[in-house]
Amino acid sequence: GRKALTDFADALLQGTIKHRDEIDTRISKLAAHWTISRMAVPDRNVLRLGGYEILFGDTPGRVAVNEAVVLAKRYGDKNSPRFVNGVLDRLMN
Repeated sequence: GRKALTDFADALLQGTIKHRDEIDTRISKLAAHWTISRMAVPDRNVLRLGGYEILFGDTPGRVAVNEAVVLAKRYGDKNSPRFVNGVLDRLMN
C-alpha cells in the first residue's frame, strides 16, 4: 500500500544520493557531448534515479528505463524522453 510506496521512494532517493558520484561518472561516459552539469535539471535527476535502479536496485533494467522515460515525459522537454531512453539503454547494456 501507501507505506510500501513511500518506503520504496525513500530507499530510491537515499540510494541515489549515496551512489551519486559513481552514477554521474557512468552516465557522463554514456551521454555523448553532455556533461552532467550541462544537462537540464529534470533530465539529470531522472537519469540519476534510473541509473541507481539499473546499477544498484532490484528493478529489472527495462522496467527502470521505462519508468525513467515516463518521468522524462512529465518533467522534461520534448527531447528528454529520447535522451533519457538512449543513455539508460546504453547503461543497461
